[in-house]
Amino acid sequence: MREARGVVTPTRALRRSLSRAADRLWDLPLVTQGMRADTVDQESCLEALNSDELMLLLEGPQGALGLATLSRAVVMGLVEVQTIGLVTPIPPDDRPYTPTDAAMVAPLIDETLAGLEAILHAAPEGSALTGFRFGAMLDDVRTAGLTLEAPEFAEFLVEVDLMGGKAGTVRFFFPQSEICEDPAPGRSDPAPHQEALETVPAAVDVVLPALRLPLSQIRSLKAGQRLVLSGDAVTQAWLVAGRKHRITKGRLGQMNGCLAFRVETGENRPEATGVGPIDLGDAPDGMASPAPMAMDIPQDPVAPIEADSPMSEGLPDLDMDFGSELDGLPMTLDPIEP
Repeated sequence: MREARGVVTPTRALRRSLSRAADRLWDLPLVTQGMRADTVDQESCLEALNSDELMLLLEGPQGALGLATLSRAVVMGLVEVQTIGLVTPIPPDDRPYTPTDAAMVAPLIDETLAGLEAILHAAPEGSALTGFRFGAMLDDVRTAGLTLEAPEFAEFLVEVDLMGGKAGTVRFFFPQSEICEDPAPGRSDPAPHQEALETVPAAVDVVLPALRLPLSQIRSLKAGQRLVLSGDAVTQAWLVAGRKHRITKGRLGQMNGCLAFRVETGENRPEATGVGPIDLGDAPDGMASPAPMAMDIPQDPVAPIEADSPMSEGLPDLDMDFGSELDGLPMTLDPIEP
C-alpha cells in the first residue's frame, strides 16, 4: 500500500528512525530499501523466526514484551563498523551469536525505538509502539516462544543496506494485547531479566586528553620513540564506554605496583554531568583521532591491572621521575590508596 505523501505513518517513522540511529551512533549510511507491515498472531510470529537471526527481547511499558530480529549480515556489519570502522563485503561466518553481539547491536535498537517514540508521541496509532527498549538476547526460537505472551503482534520488516557492504533485514514485533496492570503501591520487584543483564560483560576504556602533533611528526614516528604528555594528563583521564560515551572522570596512578584508575566524585560523576559524547580531539585531515588505551575495569572503583596483563609487560615502576627522559617534564604518578 502506498503511503500518503506528508503523512507520518508508523512504517515511515520506523524507517526514518533506523537510518538516523545508524548515522548518529557510527556515521553509518544505512539505507532502507523496502518495508512490510503486518499483524500476526503468536503462532505466526514464532513460525516466521529464523534460527540464523539474532533475536533480542524488547521490554515495554508495564511488562509488555516484544521482539527484534536482525539477519546475520546486518549483525556482522554492525560489529565491523564498531571494530574496524567500515563494513566489508566479506560474507558473514556462521558462528553462534554471543552476548557481545547483542551488546554491540543494542545501541541501534534503543536509538531506533527512542526515535520512533519521538516521532509518534502525538499519533494515536503509535501508542502501542512506544516505550520499548532492548531487554536481553534470546538463545533460540524455543526460548522466544516461552517468553512472548501477547496473542497478537504488529510486525515490521525492514530491508537495509549497510554502506554498500552488507545487506539484510531488521524486524520488530510489538505486542498488541492489553498491557499488564500497574503493580501494587510500594511493590519493588526487580525488572525482568535484570539478573541476566547484570552479568553481560562490558568493555570500557581509559582515555587521556588528546595529543596533537604535526602531520610531519606523526609520519616520522618510530618504535620506542617517546611522546611528551602535558603535566596534568594523568589527572584528566576519562572512563569511556564504546567509542563516544563518557562514564566518569578520574585520574591515573598506581596501587600495589600496578597501574590504577581512581573514579572521581562530585561534579564529574555521570549523574551530575550526564552521559554524552567525548571529544577525543581533532586529527589532521585523513588521520584518525588517537585510539583509546584499552583497559578492562572491574566493578571496584580502583581497578589495578594484573602483573601478567599484556598492558603491564615492559612497563617500568610508575613511582619515578620521567623528567630526564621527557625533556624536563616532571610527571610522577602518585600512589592511590585502597
